[in-house]
Amino acid sequence: MKMKCILLLSALLISQIFYSQEIVGNTDFNPVDRIAIKNVIDAYGIYWDTNQIDKWMSLFTEDAIDSRFLNKKKSETKIKANFKMYQERMEYFVKNKMQRRHMMANTLFLSQTNSSVDVEQYMMLITTNSDSNTEIVTPIFYKFRFEKNDGIWKINFRQINLDKKLDLPINQNR
Repeated sequence: MKMKCILLLSALLISQIFYSQEIVGNTDFNPVDRIAIKNVIDAYGIYWDTNQIDKWMSLFTEDAIDSRFLNKKKSETKIKANFKMYQERMEYFVKNKMQRRHMMANTLFLSQTNSSVDVEQYMMLITTNSDSNTEIVTPIFYKFRFEKNDGIWKINFRQINLDKKLDLPINQNR
């Protein structure tokens, strides 16, 4: 009996190692969680692009971290602390007739457990200015960490890596 318990415990631990340290192509993950997380990523872009600040902010945990490089310096702040800055950016885009579109592509799940997931995500940010001129603003490489609380996946960490400067600089902590 003791040997069976040890074997069962060993199998569970080995399974958790593979489950939490993703091997590309491994099928030992919860597909329902992956679909939910992909839905959060898609909502992230759509809510921002349609100026739904409250819905966009609801995608983040209360203590979510916003990490980015500004002027070659790493900056980390709380997402919720920057609500006013995000709202002002959305208002600026509307006022200046700048329609943003987040074109999400290439989602790579790095690790997945029952309560947290790490994802890398490519995205192309485009804008249509004054209803006429559409242009690429910049490709972006995101790093996300998601946490699951009460059955809901939310973003707990977001790192933005820009390939070039944005057309509207980001001023955090307004």
